[in-house]
Amino acid sequence: MIAAPAGAQDLPGTTMLKASDPAGVARYLNQLGYRAKLTKDKQGDPKIETGLGGFNAGLYFYGCEKGADCTSFQFQVGIASDTKLSLEQVNNFNKQYRFSQLSLDEERDPWLYYDLPSGTAGISGDAFAQAVDIYEEQLNKLDRLLDEAKAAAK
Repeated sequence: MIAAPAGAQDLPGTTMLKASDPAGVARYLNQLGYRAKLTKDKQGDPKIETGLGGFNAGLYFYGCEKGADCTSFQFQVGIASDTKLSLEQVNNFNKQYRFSQLSLDEERDPWLYYDLPSGTAGISGDAFAQAVDIYEEQLNKLDRLLDEAKAAAK
């Protein structure tokens, strides 16, 4: 086996990402071309602030014990909007698009979630990159749905 040169970056598919290594996940997002600021959420668990599909997004870590040893992560984007979606529109979106979940908060603003389990073995860089692409695509579809709802309300 040939060792990679010191300082070489991992390429998609050549690394495993683990929710137990938030700094590694943040580095990988950077390598994919996204900003990634590692912070903590209100419970003290890791959180990465990033941007996806033109929106500010959070990558939250779950299954953590005292802020460490996390087992899964979830992308989250909330969109403050004057245009309110109906439950029927939300349900139709959820039926049409796999992997993500759309819901409404107390103000009926949409939130799009995307869960990724990593367990102790992790997930491949390819699978993570594909999940980011799918989530961005679904964020764009949500943005179009909001535009269509706004146009229909006029």
